[in-house]
Amino acid sequence: MTVERAIYVLIPDEMAVELSKLQEKADASIRLAGKLPAGDTKEIARSETLSALIEQKALSYAAADPAMVTIANQIPTVTRTLLTEEILKNSDHGIPDHICDLLTTGATFVVAVRPLFPGATESSPNGAGPRPSADSWKSKRNDGKGAEKERFRAVFEDALSRKGSKAAINPFSVSNRTLTETLRHYVQARPGVPPIDIPVEYSDGSTADHFPALAASLTNGLLPDWPVLRFTLMSIRHVEMDHIVDGAWFRNARISLHRPAGLTDADAFAVSKMQLAKIRNQGPRIIEMYQTGFQPAVTGFYRAVAIALIEHPGSLCVVPKFFVGEGFEPGEPWQSS
Repeated sequence: MTVERAIYVLIPDEMAVELSKLQEKADASIRLAGKLPAGDTKEIARSETLSALIEQKALSYAAADPAMVTIANQIPTVTRTLLTEEILKNSDHGIPDHICDLLTTGATFVVAVRPLFPGATESSPNGAGPRPSADSWKSKRNDGKGAEKERFRAVFEDALSRKGSKAAINPFSVSNRTLTETLRHYVQARPGVPPIDIPVEYSDGSTADHFPALAASLTNGLLPDWPVLRFTLMSIRHVEMDHIVDGAWFRNARISLHRPAGLTDADAFAVSKMQLAKIRNQGPRIIEMYQTGFQPAVTGFYRAVAIALIEHPGSLCVVPKFFVGEGFEPGEPWQSS
């Protein structure tokens, strides 16, 4: 069995000078990371690399002189790897008292937390235990696409009723078309049923703004006689379509950043709200959206569309265009009366 333990290594003065320079660089990276756009993790990765290097040097020294090592079950709450007296200014540091006493004398420690230290597993009396298993589900359909849509609608219904251990939808669990069509189905208002916001949680654990359900009076009639704007959902992906569209809704370089999906969803939502407002100021428009996927961008875009239809009915019509075989076919329009 294993337990989490903190390894404190008392390092000599000459090594402290070398490691202090590495720690200063790691601290600088953390400060710079706070100024970068959401999802840009280059400086965080640099700081972690420097911290790992400090740990490695200290543990190599400790291997030659085990007397310099203290192992404690009290895990520090500070994120710094190199510990000096200055760290004690933070009253909630979580460092054992005997280590604190040595720090006040001018000693320098390196702390390395090890989650898999040999030992008997300790259970907490306040532990909630693992999340209960999801209810079993069986499709009534024999085709994969139909079963996918049926399953996602079942998850939506559970979220609407707040049934089950996790009342949230995960856009990553379904394809582009199923996601778009299911979102449209549940945006539609129902007589006598109040609107409800559905939580959104992605497979990576990140969350996004709730999705408005049962909130818009959508229509399935003929498309209005409005000017038409044609967009690909994201740039670069299908340059062969450049001659038939007016532009790309999202810049691929911005939306495809490596970051939690919830942040991408939030970015897509913010960009879409701003661009829909600009289009609305020009008068009612039909938007034909040629989309091939990337669920966070799809979800963020259609959340903005849904809110626009709720707050400004009769000002917008969005027609999804789904890639099928050799070309695109239209989906149900998003328009409200």
